[in-house]
Parts: sequence; structure tokens; C-alpha cells
Amino acid sequence: MTVDRRVTATPSDGDGAGIVRPRIERRRYTGEDGMRGLPVEGRFESRDPEEFEAEVVRAELGALVLRRTTMTAHRAMVDGSDAGADILRLMTVQHGSVLAAPPGGRPVRLEVGDALLTCRARTYVYQADGPIAIVASTLPVTSLPPLARRLDDLPVGPLPHTPLVDAVVALLVELARRLDEPWLFDADFAARGLIDLQTAILSEVMAPPPPAPGPDRVRAAAVDHIERHLGDPGLRPPQIAAALGVSLRYLHRAFDETDSTVARYLRDRRLEEVARTLRAGERQPSLQHLAERYGFSGQDQLARAFRRRYGSSMTEYRAARP
Repeated sequence: MTVDRRVTATPSDGDGAGIVRPRIERRRYTGEDGMRGLPVEGRFESRDPEEFEAEVVRAELGALVLRRTTMTAHRAMVDGSDAGADILRLMTVQHGSVLAAPPGGRPVRLEVGDALLTCRARTYVYQADGPIAIVASTLPVTSLPPLARRLDDLPVGPLPHTPLVDAVVALLVELARRLDEPWLFDADFAARGLIDLQTAILSEVMAPPPPAPGPDRVRAAAVDHIERHLGDPGLRPPQIAAALGVSLRYLHRAFDETDSTVARYLRDRRLEEVARTLRAGERQPSLQHLAERYGFSGQDQLARAFRRRYGSSMTEYRAARP
């Protein structure tokens, strides 16, 4: 038997007036039919299906979904075969413990406060030998900045207990607790904050090893990073420094011995690629297409930068090519 009860958040008096509140649903599932009807990805099993119980509290914060799931003992496999519309999920144990592992991998026990970061394309299994409560934040990968959307190297396993991860876990648990109380803060603001924090965690756990000390190595690593992300409009010196694991000041110092700065090198490389495309193309690409392809914020910015660099418009430049 399945019991389904929904609760939608409503405005409260006082300090919460005028804020955006999430749509909150609370559902309870019991028995074998309830286990099969759980609205979460995966296949569930239980030693005693008729005694299975679960409660799912779900809040929609814009594109982000915050969910608290309380269940009796069970085993589950989250299948990674459906990767058509990829999602990123950050999960933490609020109560109990879970034994989790990728198929064929070594299981790791997740205790209260431990967290797991995964995406729909990755399969993993877990087992709860007793009652558990799990809090999960789920968002579409398209909500992430372009540099954070490459999930091929995403580790499937527990996250390290860094200050950043522990702070995000504490925030998720607190937000999940607030789902039982009147919602007194802006849901859109909470969603933006969680997306930014999950992006920061991705940068932390998937960051390449820091370059060897010395400005030459840092400069070479920066040039390589720029070449690989030349078309990303969000690529700026601060993002480059963060990707390399160095301070912004040290990154600028690495370019001191050249005739260029980081920002000028990045702009010049983009303009060189635009000029190369103009020389090689049989058809005249649109300004908007060139701007989007090579990381400019718009066609006006590209046109001004190109004229300053080459002393002519892009149309004149292409007409004069040999």
C-alpha cells in the first residue's frame, strides 16, 4: 500500500513576506508497491518488502531540486544508462549509514556528514542495513558554468572532508530541516548559492594537479588551459588562476617577463583565431557566430577589438586576403 500526501509551501507572516518560496511536496510510501513507486532513480530491494517505509520531501528551487528521503533498510542500484539529460547530484547522509560503491569497485561506508557527488551517467550501488535519511541536491548540468560541465572525470565515491565540502553539507542538512518549517528566505537565492557551491566543489575535486613551481611552468600551463578553453566566454584570468591552483597575483607575475598580460594574451589568441577563420572560410561567417565561437560577449565587442588589433573591419580584412 502507498500513502501519498502532498504539502505546498504557503506564505507566512512577518519577515518572510514578499520572498520566492519553493513548491514543497511530501509523500509517504509503504510496502512492496510503495518501494516500486518511489520517484527516485534506481532499483530498490528489501529483505522484508512488506515492512518497507519511506518518506520523500521534495522542494523545487528553480532548476534545482532539494530532496530529503527517509527509508527503512534496503539495497539500491542507481543505473547510469540514462544519460540523455544529464544531472549532477550531491548527496549527504543525515541519519544512519550507507555502504556505497561503483559496480565492481570497493564499497565505502558513508556515515553522517559524509557526501557523495555523482551524475546520472555514473552507476553506483549502495546498501543501508538500517533506517537512513539522505539529503540530495539535484540540478541539470546545463545550470553549471561551461567549465564545470565536463563530468567525464567525475569521481564516484565519497568526497574528502575539506572545509568547502563540510560547509556545503551543513547547509544542505539545514535546508532539509527547514522543509518542515515555514520557508522564510528566498528560494531563488538559495538555488543560486547551492549551484555556485556545487560548482566550487567540482573545481576542487576535479582540479588538475598544480603546476610545478616557477613562472615558466605556470605560464605554460596557463597557455595550455587557454588553448583548450578558448571558446568559453566565461574564461577570464581569475578562472584560469583557479583552474591552475595558483593565486591571481602569481598568474599575472608569470606573464611579467613577456610583452603581454594574461588578459591581452587571451584576447589576442581569440582574435588570431577569428582572423584565421576569415582567411580560410569560403563563406563569410556572421559576426554573431564568430563572437560566440571564440568567446566574445557579443558582436560589437568583437568588431571593436578586431579593428584595434588589425586596423580594419573584418569584412575589409577578409576581402584583402591573398
